[in-house]
Amino acid sequence: TRLRSQFAPRPVVVMNLVNGGEAGYLPVQTAYDLDMYEVNQTPLARGSLERFIGVAISAIQQLLP
Repeated sequence: TRLRSQFAPRPVVVMNLVNGGEAGYLPVQTAYDLDMYEVNQTPLARGSLERFIGVAISAIQQLLP
């Protein structure tokens, strides 16, 4: 939703690997304070989602005219 709002009205489609191919969930930073499966299962550190979003925004901006 952050990418879609950042680049509206351009359509943004986000895809990932499926059927066991992913490295883990990308919980929001505040979720790391909770005892939940997505946090306990992921090997990714707190802030990984937010860093990923920042990198995605930069990459998309470079593609735009």
